[in-house]
Amino acid sequence: MAITKFLHMKENKNGAIDAHLKQAVAYILNPVKLGEANLAGGINCLPETAYEQMVSTKEMYGKLGGRQGYHAIISLPPGEGTPQDMYDIACEFARKAFHDEYEIVIAVHTDREHLHAHLVFNSVNMITGYKYQYHNGDWKKHYQPITNELCDKYGYTIMPAEYSEDSKNMSRPEWEREKSYSTLIKDDARYCALLAEDEGHFLYLMCKLGYEVKEGMHVAVKTSGMKRFKRLDTISEEFTRDNLAALIKYGDERGVKPKTYTFNPIYVKRSKLSPYQKKYYARMYRLRLIEKNRFIYQSATYYQDICKMHELQEEYLLIVRNNINSVQELLDLQNSIKMRRSEIVGEQKELYKQHSAEKKSCKNEKEFFVFQQNERSYHAKLEKLKTEKKDLKHQEQIIERCFKREFSSRETELEKRIHVGEMLDAEINTIAKADVPKNPLNTMKSENAETVDMIEVMEVGIEAEMPDIERFDDKVSHEKIIDIEMNSVGNVKEQQEVLKTKLPVEHSEYELLSMEEKVKLFDVHTLPENEIFKTISDYLSSALFEYSFNEIFEEYQCITNFYRKKQIELLVSKEVESVMDNMNAAGVMAEEFDNLNYADKAALFDFGNMEYNIGMKVYRGVLDRLEIKKDFNELYDEFGKMYEASVGKIEHGNAKWGKQK
Repeated sequence: MAITKFLHMKENKNGAIDAHLKQAVAYILNPVKLGEANLAGGINCLPETAYEQMVSTKEMYGKLGGRQGYHAIISLPPGEGTPQDMYDIACEFARKAFHDEYEIVIAVHTDREHLHAHLVFNSVNMITGYKYQYHNGDWKKHYQPITNELCDKYGYTIMPAEYSEDSKNMSRPEWEREKSYSTLIKDDARYCALLAEDEGHFLYLMCKLGYEVKEGMHVAVKTSGMKRFKRLDTISEEFTRDNLAALIKYGDERGVKPKTYTFNPIYVKRSKLSPYQKKYYARMYRLRLIEKNRFIYQSATYYQDICKMHELQEEYLLIVRNNINSVQELLDLQNSIKMRRSEIVGEQKELYKQHSAEKKSCKNEKEFFVFQQNERSYHAKLEKLKTEKKDLKHQEQIIERCFKREFSSRETELEKRIHVGEMLDAEINTIAKADVPKNPLNTMKSENAETVDMIEVMEVGIEAEMPDIERFDDKVSHEKIIDIEMNSVGNVKEQQEVLKTKLPVEHSEYELLSMEEKVKLFDVHTLPENEIFKTISDYLSSALFEYSFNEIFEEYQCITNFYRKKQIELLVSKEVESVMDNMNAAGVMAEEFDNLNYADKAALFDFGNMEYNIGMKVYRGVLDRLEIKKDFNELYDEFGKMYEASVGKIEHGNAKWGKQK
């Protein structure tokens, strides 16, 4: 669905009053964001001089203060649209919404998986001199309808009506929550459709999962935490009336599994858990129980709780590893952590003070050389303290969550409703799945059938069997047959034998493996790309697992994406260390770095050998190490100039430092 979002730019309190407006114009015109499409333009202004023209209009009408401008973003779903269509939609939107009375810069960004257009416009009307007024409800009443109208004209999906019921634009967290519920509903609806015997049974299963179902021309559902009903056919085309009927009739229910959001958490085994520790384990056990027995406990109503399973695991591990047995002991741990954090702050200050004194005491080149030789040791000590302080801060956050949960009415309600017993020998991964509820209509029919004449039963039975046979044949004809037999190539056979010796032989053991362990076990770092999938498929398609093709492919993507992410993290970490070494060798301190010009900063990096997004990660990593905070626009603007300088697009000037070999 196409979404329009509105932002405003306040006057800057520190420095130039219109700095935010200038940064916004520069941001949307960034060549890296524009990509090869390079689609940017202006209405009543030229993109290159738009900022100056906007300031001139403000000066002419004496409206230099207050809000400086507005920033609108129109986004299409991933896979939809072309850059040219996106640009045309944005231009038409601007003219319909602002009637050619404002200076507007328009740019299409292609750097994300979804196309999106940015519109930055002046807060002052160039015709009347009045300031633009945005009121609550304008998004719903005026702007999103324009986007819907244009997307409908160009043949793209529009925002469903139920998303626009509130008079205010959705905040980012609200939008992400709405999106997550759409994913949940899609997974649950597909699961129920594949299990259902007919549409009535499908609706019954959705109700058993905890959804409130509204049926008319369209099927819409709602569950706990949702503000409004969602139509199934707006979430996915496979849930239109016709497609849903086909999915129920022809979908292959053999081996169908519901998507799970909880996981088998790390269980620190002790000879005996105290009652207090057992309570924390019970919280994880309870959510796992709810999801495994989703029809019994109406799992959809606990979706938000289930998604926070990782938080429960952190709390449980902290409690058990520190052998906490009461709220008082938890409070004592919190106090000791705060004291240690204060001590670390003192140690850091002492290190800074000592380091500064040593630097000032250098009288000649030899003493300065000795000072530089000790820099690595100084930074190692400093980094160790920072890491410890960061870990302690995270522990404090976990403890705060524990205290909130202690007095949470939601937790009390869960404990009373789902009592899990002593759990002395309970293991989360041993919870059995509950049976799928049978079609209540069939049960009623079977009970009524006892009063029917025997001849009629036979006649109805013969007629009733025909659709089942036809349905079975249809399912077989629609089944995707995947050939997973091993090739006769020798090295593949050898690989299969190696896998047999090192991969788990129990499904529960495999489920407990971390992604890092799976990467190592499947030799992802050594295998060619085309053999990785086959290796994983051969293992998971065995009778032991009975994974479907889609599940195998999803597992393959998870493993390979994890491996690539780790490779990028290693590369970024290495480059960050290299930059820190350059700074140490050049004698650049953290407090001095931010005062350098762009060319001098660029000379400390080597962005010319990196992709743009990798370079940004390295730059952010260096800023984190230096404990320098920047807002997004400032971060982007500075990095863009440094990147250009490093790859040679602008002159480096008289840079003082080069990359150390």
